[in-house]
Amino acid sequence: MPRPATLRPNPEVPVFAPVVLLLCVLAVSTPGALRLATGVPVWLEATRALGLASLVLWALSLVLMLRLRSLEEALGGLDRLYYLHHLCGGLAYLALLAHPLPLFLASAPGHWLPSSGWAVAAGWVAMLAMMAMMLATFLMSLGYARWKQVHAVSAPAFVLAGVHALALAPAALSLDSVLAGLALLVGCACLAIRYMMEAGRLRSLPYRVERVAHPAADITEVVLSPDRLMVRPRPGQFVFVAFFDGRNFHGCGEFHPFTVVSSEPGSGRFTLLVKALGDCTAHLRDLEAGTRARVEGPYGSFLATIDPARPQLWIAGGIGITPFVSAAAARPPAAESVDLFYLVSSPQEAVGLERLQELAGSGRHLKLHCFTGEDDFAHIWQKIREQLPDLRARQVFMCGPPALVDGLRLALTEAGVAQSEIHSERFDFR
Repeated sequence: MPRPATLRPNPEVPVFAPVVLLLCVLAVSTPGALRLATGVPVWLEATRALGLASLVLWALSLVLMLRLRSLEEALGGLDRLYYLHHLCGGLAYLALLAHPLPLFLASAPGHWLPSSGWAVAAGWVAMLAMMAMMLATFLMSLGYARWKQVHAVSAPAFVLAGVHALALAPAALSLDSVLAGLALLVGCACLAIRYMMEAGRLRSLPYRVERVAHPAADITEVVLSPDRLMVRPRPGQFVFVAFFDGRNFHGCGEFHPFTVVSSEPGSGRFTLLVKALGDCTAHLRDLEAGTRARVEGPYGSFLATIDPARPQLWIAGGIGITPFVSAAAARPPAAESVDLFYLVSSPQEAVGLERLQELAGSGRHLKLHCFTGEDDFAHIWQKIREQLPDLRARQVFMCGPPALVDGLRLALTEAGVAQSEIHSERFDFR
């Protein structure tokens, strides 16, 4: 069997991402192409087109940053939405860097650097701010909280870039100025909405911590109940939760995604399993009952395509078991025949195992295969092939670390399982 590193597929790429990017290219290149016939220098139009492309793609990435439910559903999941967000942001940054290059190439040595004008200065400040942010991101080891502080530089940089584009547009009502003005308006509105979301003033509901338990050393079980309005997650979905202050607990107030393990639709109460993966989630080990929280969601379509009449293969790595616990306990059952492979590094980390064993022995068509301390990818794959000779007939759902998900996707594809039958949720898209 090939090594997992042989291929890193990207199933989270939206199928119409190239179309979106092509439309952006056509929009920003049309004004300059029309002006070339009037004798305007090519280098000048190339400079304008790159700057406008950066601003439009930047604004699009800000729209995607809002994780709008309609866009998530249209793109087929939040992982695809985030992929397109990062793609637009990366291309916007590259276009920003390339923006002054045609001017440099067309100018005499020593005279290419603009030295006057507030609009030109605004553009240079925006570019230098983004360069500093990117250097800090890639060259320094930043925790999430520090990364957010550094990333905040992009907001004033975007505004400066937009003002720069508007001030240097060829005419007040040219297509360039209209596109730049629209991008600036949309981007600023998105930034304002996002800051209100982060502060818990928009799109999130008030909840309180009802109960806290610790089923494993680095796992915290949290039961949340609503103050008034409630979220209604389906099996396999996740929510964004920010924990604030309790009697003796000081919350970090940052929204993080957590899969719902179980829920009570009538009461709005639901349970989360939180693994300590960073400063904020590690701090949640000290969480106490009564702590205030805000909940946004639910999100996710990971298990939405389960066909109950078809045999299933579910594969979970570590805390990736959480969506499968809720799906296995669903009434009516999510599927009539399920083989669940649960891979954990130690027995202590096998959270939810007792509940799954109870479900497997309760007459439901659930077969549980638990592997602990197993890090030999080839051995795990061999066990799956031995115990499931009808692999090609099954729907496959995987949730876990990226290396596990990518490696098994490659192995399943080479074993003849169609890509359309392999569904996954990764831990790194968020």
